[in-house]
Order: sequence, then C-alpha cells, then structure tokens
Amino acid sequence: MIRSLTSSTPPPASPSPPSTSFLEITDAQSFNSAVALSNTVPVILDAYAQWCGPCKQLDPVLRQAITDQGGKIALAKLDIDVPAVAPLVQQLQIASVPTLILLFGGRAVDIKQGAPSPPELKEWVSKAIELAEAVKKAAGAKQEEEKEGEGGVSTVDPKILIEGAFTEARSPEGRVSIEKLAPRFAAAMNNPTADSATKAEATAGLALCAVLDGKF
Repeated sequence: MIRSLTSSTPPPASPSPPSTSFLEITDAQSFNSAVALSNTVPVILDAYAQWCGPCKQLDPVLRQAITDQGGKIALAKLDIDVPAVAPLVQQLQIASVPTLILLFGGRAVDIKQGAPSPPELKEWVSKAIELAEAVKKAAGAKQEEEKEGEGGVSTVDPKILIEGAFTEARSPEGRVSIEKLAPRFAAAMNNPTADSATKAEATAGLALCAVLDGKF
C-alpha cells in the first residue's frame, strides 16, 4: 500500500518543517506538514478517537517507542472525530481505530489496523527507521551507476523515469524485477534537474522497492 498523500488543499508558501517528533493533525495544513516531514524522517500517523479504549492504551506505548528513537522517527496524531479532518479520514480510507499509517517520502508505505503489542510496535518502529536508512544508502550507492550522457549525468527526464518505474512496480512482472527498478528511482532522485516533488516521488519509489522486495 503506497500512494501520494498530500492534501488537495495547498500548503502555505515555503512551510517550515515541524521541529518536534510529536505532531497533532487538526486540518489540511498540519497534515501537509506531517507529509513534508516524512521526506526527512519516517512519520507514524496514529488515527484514533477519544472514545476508543484500545487507542488510549496504545498512546503511551507509541509515544515511548518514538521517544526512544531520539528523533529518528516522528508521530502524528489524528483524531478522526475532529470535523476539519473528515476529508483526510476519507482520503486515507480509515475505517476503524486505532489505525497506524507509516509515511515516508511523502507517501503511505505501510499500515497497521488495531493496536499492536508493545514488542510488535517496537519492531515496526525499528523497521521503519531501517527502511529510511536503506533508501538513503541505496540512493547514494546507485548514483554513480546511473550516470550517463554528457558530463556523466542522466539525460532522461526524472519524471519519466519515475512514472515508468511506478507502473512496472505495480505490475506482477515488476514485483520480480526490483533490482531493475531501484536504480531508476535512484537515478531520478539524484538527477540535478529534479525538483523537490520529483525527489520525494523517487524516495517513495525506493521505499516501495524495499517493501516489495521483502526488506520491510
């Protein structure tokens, strides 16, 4: 499960990324801030409700798991009963609470419904951080391999690279050729002509490859 998440409501110009590991999503703007933050560190979105008993039990355990990672991962809380976030609840297809959604590279890359046990939660948080680190390493490792054309820079439009790679990744054939797709996402990510949105898409593509390859 991986898809673009930015709300249709545009964020303010040049938004400043949140400086805390704990965010409260109260509207489209704060949601877009959480999505933007996921381009830097993984963000766990916790969809909850005040009347939900399991949600209340999960909250302190989840906060402690995030705190233990020392800023390597963030937590965004989303109260599904807040009227202003109703469109987000629908967009994210949240049907029950608690629901945990892992955001990385501006996309949702994994989801858990229900309250996991503390050991399961700790493992999930650790794997999320490992995924982020693996994506960054993959991008760096593939940078030199994917350079071509004049000056050693790829001449292929990075947006075309990403569009084709995502199409292949979603197909049955793409799921068995991850080793061919990851370099294409890495090439797009490292292309000097790529804008910030394209780089975020490429980061999400590398995350998708890790998920499909069973590394996460």
